Amino acid sequence: MKTPAWLKQTITTHYEQTDSPRAAAILADWEAQVARFVRVFPHEYRRVLNEMAEKNKTMKEAVHG
Repeated sequence: MKTPAWLKQTITTHYEQTDSPRAAAILADWEAQVARFVRVFPHEYRRVLNEMAEKNKTMKEAVHG
């Protein structure tokens, strides 16, 4: 699984600022723990993004033929 660098950096910063034992445990076993994270993406937001992409595609086809 390709992990966004910001995720590890966010957890690292959290650990540095709070000395969180949970953050320390996640970082200590990063390769196993990273697979437990999921990306939350609202269905409605995805629908709107897809509609916008389709509209842009249609506009480009109309302009460029």
